[in-house]
Amino acid sequence: MDWHFAATAFATAITIIDPIGMIPITAATTAHFDVPKRNRIVDLAVAVAAIVMLIFGLIGPAVLDYLRVRPAHAPPAKRSGARARPRIQPSFRSQFR
Repeated sequence: MDWHFAATAFATAITIIDPIGMIPITAATTAHFDVPKRNRIVDLAVAVAAIVMLIFGLIGPAVLDYLRVRPAHAPPAKRSGARARPRIQPSFRSQFR
């Protein structure tokens, strides 16, 4: 496993999810519930989020491959019998010359 990629993916996930920023929102929206019900709500939210992330983590690469979306550093896919499509990469430097 590429540890640099894993660390980057983990940092990105934490940034997107923002668990620290969700604490006040969760506390405010569940303040009028009793403690056991509040705990069930939080547990269900965590379980649903974990399931959604797991599903997208498993089927995401297949969806991206179907849409032919690849990282810029990835080599083009080998397709038997298919004509190679040219890769078009935008050059943002040319806009500032």
